[in-house]
Amino acid sequence: MEIGDSAVTINFKPIQTEIVDFYCNNVEIVCRICLERIDPDSKMCHIFPPTKSVHISTMIMACAAVQLAEGDGLPSTICGNCLTNLHIAWKFKVQCENSDLKLRQYYINQQQKQFVHNFDSVHISVKHDNYSDKCDDAFAQTITQTHISVGSAIMDHF
Repeated sequence: MEIGDSAVTINFKPIQTEIVDFYCNNVEIVCRICLERIDPDSKMCHIFPPTKSVHISTMIMACAAVQLAEGDGLPSTICGNCLTNLHIAWKFKVQCENSDLKLRQYYINQQQKQFVHNFDSVHISVKHDNYSDKCDDAFAQTITQTHISVGSAIMDHF
């Protein structure tokens, strides 16, 4: 794997047919993650344990862009080294998500405080003047005159 300035480049080497056949024929003794043969005396875990609250498969799919399904014909075990790396990756993922959530909540709270502060500093004054009374009287007089002239025009047609 090569790490560039902004992207990760992965160089895949073709797998020989004999190796693929070995993996497919020995799915219970091969680590699904690193494809290493698991020594019967070494620690290995099943990816789909029936009793775990968070399945190892769920953790793998959350940390990597892969799909795992029980009974898919692929290895269902993971070696101790890969399990350790998975726990590190899972812990990092959860830490990133929790920190992001806290930062976003803090930002929203700060925005709300700023809004309230800005709203509190707005001063509204109401000035009452006599112009409104004069306008209201003039408007009422205009409406009355219009009403009378329209009524007169209607009566002229009958």
